[in-house]
Amino acid sequence: MTLPRPRTEDFGARLSFDRGSPGRRAVDVPAWGGDERPLPDTHLLRDSLRLPEMSQGELVRYYTALS
Repeated sequence: MTLPRPRTEDFGARLSFDRGSPGRRAVDVPAWGGDERPLPDTHLLRDSLRLPEMSQGELVRYYTALS
C-alpha cells in the first residue's frame, strides 16, 4: 500500500502571522475599573504570547477564507 503524496501547491494562503503588521490589534480593550486580584504563581504564567497582529476585519476575512 502506498501513501498519498503530500500536496505541494500553494493556494495563496498565508498564515495569519505572515499577514499581520507589528503593533496592529484587533480590538482596543478598555481599562479595568474593578478590584485588582493577585496573579497566579509565576510558573503558571507565560513570558510571551505570540498572537497575529491583524485588525478585526482582517481576522474575520482570514478565517472566512479558510472555511
